[in-house]
Amino acid sequence: MKAIYYFSIAITIILSGMSCSSSRTSYIVSCEYDKSKNVTYYSKFPLGSVYIPGEWQQTTYNSTSKQQYFINKDSVIIAIAIVPSNGFEFNQDNSKKGFEFTKSFYEWDSEYLSKTHGLQVNIEEEDPVKNYIIWTIQGNVDNNPIQCCFLFGESNNVAKNYSVQVAKGWDGEQIVSFLRSLYLNN
Repeated sequence: MKAIYYFSIAITIILSGMSCSSSRTSYIVSCEYDKSKNVTYYSKFPLGSVYIPGEWQQTTYNSTSKQQYFINKDSVIIAIAIVPSNGFEFNQDNSKKGFEFTKSFYEWDSEYLSKTHGLQVNIEEEDPVKNYIIWTIQGNVDNNPIQCCFLFGESNNVAKNYSVQVAKGWDGEQIVSFLRSLYLNN
């Protein structure tokens, strides 16, 4: 449990360094579990919503990275960010769309994590047609091991950042499959 605590702190520190430009738009956020469908519904109106398979509890929110964290009964921790694509310093003019945006988002974030924190970055899967990149980071920050898998995508000027932060009992393919399914089914 102590390792999860330190891991969560380390990820928060890492992700707090990611700068999204400020926006004055208000959002209506909701999260609820539908027992009959065994799905957790997370919505950030008017940007979009995500159906997460299974029951997930909403936990902390990182206001810098705009990530909402969730945990399930097996202590798997995921994060979801749904953000306007012009909310990033590399796309304030909103000129990048589709896979061009997704690739730029990945390059911007992975460069920051590798240069600033010395983390190893690896692309696990990319699909320019379906417009997503799944990638991992691993290494140590302040003597705490970091291993995380992200999916970045964009549609209709909305950036999507899904990640699996802690995956007890999940192997690499299960993590990639979960993220891919989350993106393609939403």
